[in-house]
Amino acid sequence: MKGFLTLAPGVIGAVAGLGISFGLPDIGGFIGVALAAVGGIAGVIWTQQRSQQAIANAVMTWQAGRRDLPEWMAPMVDSLDEQSNATQAAMMQFNQAQSRVSEVENQAQAAQMAVDNICNQLGGASHSMTTLIASLESVSNEARDTLEFAQANRSDSSAQREALKEAVNQVRRISGSTSQALQEIQALDTRSEKIQSVTRVINDIAEQTGLLSLNAAIEAARAGEQGRGFAVVADEVRNLAGRTSHATEEVNAIVEEMAKGTRTVVEQIGRLSSEVEDGSSKIEAIEGSLMTIGERAAKVGERLNGLMQEIQKQVAVVNDTSRTLDALRPKNF
Repeated sequence: MKGFLTLAPGVIGAVAGLGISFGLPDIGGFIGVALAAVGGIAGVIWTQQRSQQAIANAVMTWQAGRRDLPEWMAPMVDSLDEQSNATQAAMMQFNQAQSRVSEVENQAQAAQMAVDNICNQLGGASHSMTTLIASLESVSNEARDTLEFAQANRSDSSAQREALKEAVNQVRRISGSTSQALQEIQALDTRSEKIQSVTRVINDIAEQTGLLSLNAAIEAARAGEQGRGFAVVADEVRNLAGRTSHATEEVNAIVEEMAKGTRTVVEQIGRLSSEVEDGSSKIEAIEGSLMTIGERAAKVGERLNGLMQEIQKQVAVVNDTSRTLDALRPKNF
């Protein structure tokens, strides 16, 4: 019995050490083994206790009938009492150990549930990280495509701006040529007016010459035979004056038509010059707008480039976090 009582604390210590010697995922199995061992030992002790109690009851019954026991049985009775007390104490210790083991088992089950919950949460977090990585990579790809599109638009805007600048220069050259042509036509109109003035003078001279020839013819008629030759000359001068007057009228008509055409051309060139100036101003405004668009596209490209770099950094951080979560997660989950 003393050897058995010495064994009991060792068994209790071994059972208590199970929770320390093994990891949480295996503690349930070892707790079950420990409970089985405690139950078996408790059954042996309970059997011995019943045997000792039966012997003690028999001795007490025989003692009550005989009133006295032989002296040689007294040590046996004392030994039985000691063994009975020791057995009861051992049973109390085993009951306490069993209670502690049950408590440890409950704690182990709670810890196992907590570990399972943590593992499930780690699995969910890992899945969320994977989804987040995919989303970030998709956003990064979209940002890269947008950046390339912005850069292409910036290049197109620069090319269009150069083309518009060339168009502005060409329109300005056309405007200069139109202004020069307008000046020449205006000078031609001035010359036409001068020609009309000269023809008017010639017409006046022709009219005066006609009057003078008429007077000469009258005087020749008065002179009679002596003035006949002078009369012929006067007729020729009158005819020449008439032809000159007729020619000046035709020249005046032609010059007047030229003047009308010149004034029409001047008006048309004036309108064309105004439209050219208006178109040049609009093209310059478009050029300024394209320049503003190009500058804004450049700023957007810079911001998109910075955003893409930041997203790539976040993807790297999330990848590291995901690998850490996978490392913390047990292999059987």
